[in-house]
Amino acid sequence: MRLPSRIFFVFVCLLVSAPVWAQAGPLAYVSTGASSPSQIYSLNTGPGGATTLLVSTNGADYEGLVVGPDNNSADNALVVPIRNVVYACSTNNSTIVRFDAAAVSLVANPEIIYQGGAALKHPQCGRITASGDLIVTSKDSGPDGGWWIFPGIAGKALGGAGIQSPTQLTSTPGSVDQGIALKNIGDLLIVDNANNRVFRSPGPLYSAESLSVFISSGLSSPFGIARRSDGQIYVSNQVKGPFIEHFDATGKVVTACSSLGFSNKTTLNMMQMSPGDTLFVAGATGNAPSSGALFQVDASPGTGCLSLTQTFSPGLPPLVGVALALPNFSASRALSIPAAGGNATANFGYAAFEVVEASGSCSLNVTATPTPPALLSSIGSVPTTAAPAADEGWDGFETVLDTTVLESPPGCLAVSDGQFHYVFATFVPLSVTNPETISCSTQDNTTTCIVAALEAAYPLGGILPADLGTRSGKGTSACKIFVANSTAAAKNNEAGTFCGYESPVNNTFLGQPASTLPVGNQLNVKFKLAFAPPNGNCQNGPYITDATALLSVAQIADAKGNPIFVPMTIVLGGVVSPFYSPDKTSQQYAAKWDTSQCILPSGVTEDCPLGTYSLTTVFTSNNTSFPPDSIYTTQTTLLTIGKH
Repeated sequence: MRLPSRIFFVFVCLLVSAPVWAQAGPLAYVSTGASSPSQIYSLNTGPGGATTLLVSTNGADYEGLVVGPDNNSADNALVVPIRNVVYACSTNNSTIVRFDAAAVSLVANPEIIYQGGAALKHPQCGRITASGDLIVTSKDSGPDGGWWIFPGIAGKALGGAGIQSPTQLTSTPGSVDQGIALKNIGDLLIVDNANNRVFRSPGPLYSAESLSVFISSGLSSPFGIARRSDGQIYVSNQVKGPFIEHFDATGKVVTACSSLGFSNKTTLNMMQMSPGDTLFVAGATGNAPSSGALFQVDASPGTGCLSLTQTFSPGLPPLVGVALALPNFSASRALSIPAAGGNATANFGYAAFEVVEASGSCSLNVTATPTPPALLSSIGSVPTTAAPAADEGWDGFETVLDTTVLESPPGCLAVSDGQFHYVFATFVPLSVTNPETISCSTQDNTTTCIVAALEAAYPLGGILPADLGTRSGKGTSACKIFVANSTAAAKNNEAGTFCGYESPVNNTFLGQPASTLPVGNQLNVKFKLAFAPPNGNCQNGPYITDATALLSVAQIADAKGNPIFVPMTIVLGGVVSPFYSPDKTSQQYAAKWDTSQCILPSGVTEDCPLGTYSLTTVFTSNNTSFPPDSIYTTQTTLLTIGKH
């Protein structure tokens, strides 16, 4: 079972002003399906709702659309505004095209990347993964249906990729697969129109062995699907209404919110959620040839339930597909902390930001922007040894956060050290083996970036409900921050095997029961690290004694078993430090955790609260996991702190 990994960082923003990266308006791209000719338009979702015809093809049936980044290095002189690469599936003739919506030559003649030639028939677009793969479903109900992947297509030069050969990920005989959404951790949610259900397929393999039915009730001829910032889910249904049904992050109908119904003359098709929790739904308001409509729905958690806010009726044929130019849909959240101080959280769907340990009144504005990874690579002072780390959920884009203090900066700082403390939560793919946080600030038109070292990891719990992932840091309170993957050469290139926690800590990942520890004691956490086979083994060694390892502790349930997430700053051997101490004599790594001195997020030091804790060891020396080093090989066990 793959566990999501959350990383805790420390860094300092150098300056107080952040660079502005130019963007175009909030454009949506819409398709007209089997109309003759089949067309794709851009639609400005700002004032006026102006449309521009991009593609018009006789005999096509453009339905599903998805916008991805251009990850090809040869293309990246990095034009501004940001390039949006639109992928479109023509379901009737088994064709997939793509084009740069701002390049007239490529729009007039969209690049064909698939035209039959394999078992994939009737493709329906689709999602882009963090690795730049295109995933599509098939409307074919036979064994060649299911979903398919075009590996690495976002890294192939526009206009020069040629015809691609997809690979079938999963076959779903009897289903008619339509819309796709992504959970925060990269799992696919796929609508089965024929059987009124939604599949879930865990990434990154999306195999038949891991496939399950995620939603099996509340649907009536479902078509599109989208996911809200807090993990809640919406599905468009084409009959008995039509209507949009609302599910929680576990796939259960939200009974507190009735379905959002529409007129019987309305058609609802594909959907996509913006980073600001605005749901866009392609459809039509009637049967007339020019009844096409794009519905804008407020899905923000603050409202609780869906609310139709605007309908764009641009005089087009009925609309089937919709895709958002994600970099143009930045979302902002204002955070306000009262005079008593405390914490405040902003959620952006595939990333979240939480101010912690504020000492008093503090007002903060946080903006999240899905950004092409190549744009981050081009910033002047970003180290050449840092590669982008795209989010699992934003179609190959990466979340960049801007933080700006609005008032009372001293109140934003913690009493303990006068620093600005926060949690930056996001989720990165398996390919990110050595994550690091980068912060960039600008002064006199010069952008300066710094890299922070890893401080801790929390594979269980976090601030993204039901879709978990967390990173933390502290520094000054205004900067641009994002995650990168260090490609620097390993300091110690020794493949190692983690030999398990030693008594009194049990290894729950091996099926052992959780250890129980009386509160107020010191717990000696120990382990050995052997050279990986064939050079060594845990029983006889030889052992690695020069690794760097961090201990991370978080409370994930209270004394009654209720799920919570409280990352702890811990005292090891009388010192506030996350590092193990290696002992070359015993060939062990040891950390004495004093459970009478847990430093809570508020900054208060007290006995560690009673409940269940995750205890995680993560290595930062790139020599310590077998198979190859990855943040997903962190070793997490559970233990319970109880009364004496």
